[in-house]
Amino acid sequence: MIGLNVKDTIDEYLSVSKYINWKDHSILSKADEFKLNYTDEISLIKAIYEFVRDKIKHGMFRISV
Repeated sequence: MIGLNVKDTIDEYLSVSKYINWKDHSILSKADEFKLNYTDEISLIKAIYEFVRDKIKHGMFRISV
């Protein structure tokens, strides 16, 4: 069984990794696009969730955009 690795601070969850680089220009541009199109927070969160769910291929061992 794989042990659970719990992080102590939110900063550890928000750091850039080889799999997730939220500082990439294309990701920041997409975030700006969402912010322009959705003015209330709930709609913004829903739209981003649905985009990630429906448009980004991901799996346990393969992540691709």
